[in-house]
Amino acid sequence: MPCLGERGTPLVGALKVLARIASATRLIPRLWRCDRERLVECMDAAGLVTVEIDELDHSVPEYFVAARRI
Repeated sequence: MPCLGERGTPLVGALKVLARIASATRLIPRLWRCDRERLVECMDAAGLVTVEIDELDHSVPEYFVAARRI
């Protein structure tokens, strides 16, 4: 899951701009920009327990998230 609220490389910045344009023109669904901490908070609020979070790539703020329902 890419976390678009975190800083990344210039390529990630360019992809964020393109994603905003595509979202505004309804080519893709509305994106939710968050960072890792906010993602975990929202999952907890939804009744999910985080089992594991692994960073997939250091140059892109993208994570593998495993969670389960309480």
